[in-house]
Formats: sequence, C-alpha cells, structure tokens
Amino acid sequence: MRGILLITVAVILIVLGLRSSGDDPQEGPPVPEEGLSNATLDPRGPLNGHEAAIAAPEVPDLDPAILEEVADQGDPAGPAQELPFVMGEDPELAPVPDQGGQPVEPWSSQNVRPSGDDLEDDGIAITEASAGRYQLGAPGGESGTVARALLEAWIEQSPAKLQVAMDGEHGSQAAQDQARAAGMFWQAMVGRPELAEAEWEQWVASGSLTPAQLEMLRAAIDFDVAPSVPENAGRRDPLARSMRMVLLDAAANRMQDSSKHQQSAEYLSELMLSEINAPWKPHRAALIAWAQRLNSAQTLHRLHPTGDWPALTHRVAPNESLELIRKRIVQSNPGMLMCTGLIARVNRVGQYIHAGDVLRIPTQPANMLVDLDARMAFYRHGSEIVRAWDVGIGKEGKDTPVGTYTVGDKLKEPAWMRRGKPSLPYGHPENLLGSRWLGWYQDGVKTDYGFHGTNDEAGVGGRVSSGCIRMRNTDVEELFDLLPAGAMVIVQP
Repeated sequence: MRGILLITVAVILIVLGLRSSGDDPQEGPPVPEEGLSNATLDPRGPLNGHEAAIAAPEVPDLDPAILEEVADQGDPAGPAQELPFVMGEDPELAPVPDQGGQPVEPWSSQNVRPSGDDLEDDGIAITEASAGRYQLGAPGGESGTVARALLEAWIEQSPAKLQVAMDGEHGSQAAQDQARAAGMFWQAMVGRPELAEAEWEQWVASGSLTPAQLEMLRAAIDFDVAPSVPENAGRRDPLARSMRMVLLDAAANRMQDSSKHQQSAEYLSELMLSEINAPWKPHRAALIAWAQRLNSAQTLHRLHPTGDWPALTHRVAPNESLELIRKRIVQSNPGMLMCTGLIARVNRVGQYIHAGDVLRIPTQPANMLVDLDARMAFYRHGSEIVRAWDVGIGKEGKDTPVGTYTVGDKLKEPAWMRRGKPSLPYGHPENLLGSRWLGWYQDGVKTDYGFHGTNDEAGVGGRVSSGCIRMRNTDVEELFDLLPAGAMVIVQP
C-alpha cells in the first residue's frame, strides 16, 4: 500500500512540473533528471516570483556546558613580576612585563579536518542565494548521513548533496521515510510548505518519525507564518538536530531583518554551540560567517546599554571612577568578577564618567570557550556567546592543552622573554606576542599558555603556535577589555 501511495505521489508531482528549471553556475552541473524523485527541493532561489528570505548555513545541535556561577578566585595571577621563563627552544609561552614597568590592571569537533588557514574547508563556501531553481526527489544510508547532508545542502544553498544522500538510503522503511521527511523539511524551508502539509497526517500516523522530527517538520511548515524554533533539541536524534539548526539559522535571519537583535543573537549563539559540539567536523566557513552576524547582533544587545540582559545598576557618585566602581561592586557581590573595560563597553562610556550617570553591570559570569577542532574562541556571558573569533592554535607536537583554566596575568604590549636568550620588547619584529597577553592558571598554578596577539596575522586560523591561542591584535585587544582576571577558560578538543 505504501509503495502504491509513493508511486501515486510521484506521478502527481511530475505532472505538476516540479523539475529543475535552470542551471546555476555557482553550483556546478545541475542534478540529472534521472536522480530526481518525488520530493522536490528548492534551494532558495526565486520562489514563486520572489527571492527566498532565509539564509543558508548548517549546524548540529548540542548540549553546551552551562556555567551557572564562577566562584571567587581571588587574585590568581600574583605579582606581575613572577611570570615564568619560556621553556624550550621555540616556545610561545608566558611573557614578562615591559621593562618600562608598565602596571598591569588586575581586573583590567567525528571527522578530523586537516589544518589550514583557508576559510573554505571541506570545499564549502557560503555564497549569495543562487538564481536557479532546484528540486529533489524521494530517497532512493543512515539518518545521520541524511542529517549531515541536509546541513551541508543548507550551507551551500543547494540540495544536490541531500538528493544524493536520499537516493542512497536503502535501509529500513523507517529510515527511508526519515530521508523523505528531510526532503519535505527542505521544501517547507525554501517556500513550499504545502508539499509537506499535504502529507502531514500521513507522517503523524506512520510512526516512522520521532517526536522531535515531527516537531521540527511542523515548525518548518509553519515557519513563514510563525517563525519559531522548538525547544526540543533532539540531541540524540541526528536528523532532528540538523533540522533544528536550519530553523535556528533561518530564525536568526528573520529576527535580524526585524531588528530584533536579542533573539537573533540568542539563536546564533545556540547555532554555533551546536555546530562545535556535533559528532561531525565543524564547518569553519559557516562558523566564521555566523560569528560575523552574531558579533553584529551582540553589539546592539549584550554590548549595548539598552540590551535586555541580566544586570544590576549603579548611579555614579561624585568623584567616582570606573576603577572605584568596579571595586565597590566586587566588594558588595562576593564571587563576582568584573573589569573596568566590560563596564565601559556595555555602557558605551569612555574613560570619563559623570556624577549621576546610571551604569548597568552584567551579572552573568564572563568566560571563554575555545574549540580546537573548529579553531574558534568564544567569549560568553553565562552560556551565551557574546563575541566569536577564529584563532590560531598549537602546531602538531605542540598542541594546545585541553582543560579548564582561569585568567591570570593581563599585559598590554608585552615583552617576550626566552630562556637563555635576550628579551624581545613589544614591537620587535621577532616578538610573537602582539599587543596583548592574557595568561592562564590551572588549579592555582601559573601555566605557560594564554591568549595573545601576533606579529603575523596571516597565521590566525591555522595550527601555528607553540600551544597558545593566537589572535588578531584587534580581537585580543577587545578580549583584554572584556574578560576579567579570574574568569574561566574552557579548552575543548
């Protein structure tokens, strides 16, 4: 009976003329007619005379580590002069303070991708929506294969990979139904929800889709009218996870277009955390594109005084400075970590403040998450990403160590000292440390690792360091201002 139904649907769709109507030079050769079956996919080119409104990336869903509170770390750094010497011949370890005696402000992813600097790993490039029209047929392997193909098709704005995965699904009937559901989900997300709606009752009655998959498919059908992302992440369900990530990206775009910066930022944060914790290789090109969008949204949300984020308020008293305010806040809120740079940035104030000004102080703990496989660093408030940057990590044999650390020494324009060799001052062409240094402690012990700038920004994004996290100078300078001493740093593989 199911076979008769599928054949009937195929005939109907063919009669409706749901075939590819043109080639897109960005996507290479069109999908051959023989490879199409009865679940048409539209890539987000012109739909019914207008452009598709959604943007295309990909990402899986994950269970991020939630930081609920950072305990009072005291002053882990100790005296600034106690920085370690670099060990070894080519170390990139902790610096020493500039000999000028500049004071230091104490508060102031299953597939392993080869390393490289390019932003088009795995052959994936994020491009403008294609002008051609594409369609997919019915599935013709595992739901995990289809799930990954759905995400890659979304990133590339082409259903070709999804079509191949669907045609290659020769498992159980349930697996084939899930592959077909992926095609229906695609159609709904590119402006043809009626195709999935027509089969909705059959999907519900079939029992071949998980509750999470049904929830995501329903959200896709209703997306144009009521864009939303179900809370059920389907973390153990690859297809539901990939569907949800497509919804996150599309919803973030909708919110951004409506100047709803908070919702856009929150969706993008979830999207990026899902990608780096997925069981497949992270797509750096997509992550970098999402990071740009997130950074833009957060500039108008978490790093803006009118943003809707957890905060306490402080009215500036006569003769108060940012430093004095910081000290009073920390004294009144034991365990809270704060730096003057963060207060200044979120309130859009400079060095000078005035009596009567009302300042908002973020109450969620600032922390860092570094994902080595993705070569990305994420500055967060609680579990929400506020800033994201691509970074350089340790080269082979000098790998950046995985673990949990706290921020210690924070140095501006650091000199670099190597054992048995002369110190290299800031600005020296061989000083690798760039314009800032934020050292790491582990279990109260100073380590030889940290965040720092670079004298060669071309290496950022690759495996280039001796274990430290190398950043562009503009990025590390922003991080230096935002991240307080004592803040947690999580480095994951």
